Amino acid sequence: MIRIVYLLVKPQTMSDAVFKQECRRHFEMSEGIPGLYKYEVRLVSENPSDTHVPYLEVPPVHAIGECWFRDQADYEFYMAAEKGRFGLNTAKRLLAGSNHL
Repeated sequence: MIRIVYLLVKPQTMSDAVFKQECRRHFEMSEGIPGLYKYEVRLVSENPSDTHVPYLEVPPVHAIGECWFRDQADYEFYMAAEKGRFGLNTAKRLLAGSNHL
């Protein structure tokens, strides 16, 4: 198994409710992604005592995401699919006249 851990920091301009909705939405979107064995997201408690990770120089963490892959081949398949999806979405935005990636 290969596991990737993401430390998620809520943007200062985003409400707690919207952040929780986004975490749930990404969890729901993970169903059926090629190569991805399991995706989990855990919200950090409302009043954590210490979520600062000094050696990574990140602000306090609001959620932890994990992507699980059965093996290297599944991980590489997932990464190739993500690159293709990013390219497709970028092309759609450019064709629509948006210069924001």
